[in-house]
Amino acid sequence: MSLYLRTANERDRKQLFDWANETKTRANSFHQEKISWEEHNGWYDRVMQAEDVLLYIAMDFMKPVGQVRLNIEDDAGRISYSVDEECRGDHLGQKMLALLEKEAVGKVTRLVAEVKPDNMASRQNFEKLGYELYKEQDDSHQEKVIYIKDLDAAKTGSSSDKEQNAAAKKREPQFEILRVVAMLMVILLHYISKGGLLANPAGDMRFSDWVFWGLEALCLVCVNVYVLISGYFFAESRFRLGKIAGIWCQVFFYSVVIAAVCMAVGIADYRQYFDLYNLQFFVFPVINGHYWFATAYLLMYLFSPVMNYAIKGMSRKQFQMLILLLLIPFCFAKSILPLPLMVDDCGNSFIWFLCLYLIAAYIRRYGIPFLEKRKKALATYLLSAAGILVALAFAGFLNRQTGHYEYALEIPLHYNFFFILTGSLGLFYCFKTWKVKENALVRYLVRIAPYTFGVYLLHEHLLLRFWWPETFRVSEIYGAARIFHLLLTVILLFAAGILVDVLRSLLFLWIDKLMVIALRIYYAKREAMDYLIFGFLATLVNWLAYAAGIFGPLKAGVEWIAGKVCALGLLSAASDPEASAKIIVANVFAWIVAVLFAYWTNRTWVFRSQVHGAKAILREFTAFVSARITSLLVETVLLYLLVDWLKLNDLFSKILLSFITIALNYIFSKLWIFKKSDKVREEKDANG
Repeated sequence: MSLYLRTANERDRKQLFDWANETKTRANSFHQEKISWEEHNGWYDRVMQAEDVLLYIAMDFMKPVGQVRLNIEDDAGRISYSVDEECRGDHLGQKMLALLEKEAVGKVTRLVAEVKPDNMASRQNFEKLGYELYKEQDDSHQEKVIYIKDLDAAKTGSSSDKEQNAAAKKREPQFEILRVVAMLMVILLHYISKGGLLANPAGDMRFSDWVFWGLEALCLVCVNVYVLISGYFFAESRFRLGKIAGIWCQVFFYSVVIAAVCMAVGIADYRQYFDLYNLQFFVFPVINGHYWFATAYLLMYLFSPVMNYAIKGMSRKQFQMLILLLLIPFCFAKSILPLPLMVDDCGNSFIWFLCLYLIAAYIRRYGIPFLEKRKKALATYLLSAAGILVALAFAGFLNRQTGHYEYALEIPLHYNFFFILTGSLGLFYCFKTWKVKENALVRYLVRIAPYTFGVYLLHEHLLLRFWWPETFRVSEIYGAARIFHLLLTVILLFAAGILVDVLRSLLFLWIDKLMVIALRIYYAKREAMDYLIFGFLATLVNWLAYAAGIFGPLKAGVEWIAGKVCALGLLSAASDPEASAKIIVANVFAWIVAVLFAYWTNRTWVFRSQVHGAKAILREFTAFVSARITSLLVETVLLYLLVDWLKLNDLFSKILLSFITIALNYIFSKLWIFKKSDKVREEKDANG
């Protein structure tokens, strides 16, 4: 999800205090002394009341990651900002400043920033966003660098978008091009395998058979290369739960939406898939093997912060030894022995992806000197492909001579086979050391690279992975036209995947903007919003408790109590006393459970009560229950008046009165039950 700014509120008081006293923040400030709570508290009160100060919290979904402030002086806005120490290193400062420019439009005509000369990170942020160095001065024995940016109200909107994009972490274009190449290789592999173009190496092999095996050998590095690219950047980046959510949503979109489209246009018969077993493949694509690569990739990313933390504490030799110890069982042993091993995952699980991640992290930190020269890297890639062919030929010979070792024919095709690993490293370095000259083609490839994952998700969809080979007739004999057919099919599948993922990204972007708007509204009225959210949950708890008493595990207890009520003759006037008693008992039980749940959530999360001690909590709880009983009585009386006197529909009346009840309960809670005195507020602030 995109970074966004929201207006600071009372609940941010302690968070801003903690940020202000972080070691690096104080070191980069002109006044480096620690700020006391009393000083901060007084300052924050003034800021909350000031009309010439704009204070924003930068949010990554629902996680605060920094603050940015604008002090308005005439037509100028003086900037101050800081990033949470746990979130630094991901260019968040640039993004926050770019977002601030949008907020400043119409309020000021220029932005001013004062920076310490040795604060290079902030200086680079302002310079990359187009701020001009105004002057360096020594003011009151404090050296400072002043940056100024004039805002053009007519152009700021578009320029800020460009600057925010520029502020994002950039990757080298050669890796983006390699990402495109790797995905083209994936499609080519699937074309060759699904077209039945790979002859059995144990049989009679023609030259044309070896040509297709040669293409296979050259392309088998694709998955490893894709993972190496990711590991190369993840090893130096901040772990983000939002990224996991983004990938999961992307996979879910393809699994569900593409399935619905396929069924709607007749590619698949929906009647074959509308059962629990088949539906779970579409609804839970990450955990059921619908997309094995996506599952392994997500698990790898989940483990990335643990691996990054471990790597930081290792010396170079320890790092080398760790990789070696992992490669012995997961690569070297399986590459030599012609038998299946218990620990071998064939390179199709997150365990192998973790090995690749560590190798990529090692390359990031230390590099592999032998492969730094492109000729050596290219030779490694080509010789590794040749090694795969030799291994296949040897496995075929072994099978012909013995009549056994069929499994040996599969080993050279596994992604954790030794020559596939070395070939992956060779190709990775071929692009890593490539000094790309920018041109129209390079810009185009870099632009479409982020959509390549969608190409995989589309053509490997459960309902399409065998449909497109049949539609494109890849298994037919084309003779000399085979290469043309192969290239055309690969290009069409790639183009279709890119187009679909572009449309998917536009949809997600629209949803993202709506979520940002919704979250900003939520944080602007957080207390009321939390009250409504937990009020809905309390209603849900009420329904569940009622159902448990009527139909569920509490049915026997409700019937026993209802029997006691009937025995007392309290419902003798009812047409069916026993049934009425059950309903009343279950409803009372549900009301009690819902009130207990509502008190707990209102006290803990909505109004954040600071009342402590058994007697004080009992008084608070008694007041809460009394208020709920009062609102219940008010609702009951009004319901009677609306239905019996005004002859309105009972369901309509119940819905109408629910709004009155919610408002009444909120007023009771806000102004009476959980009202904060100044003393309580000061104690809360002092304790954080």
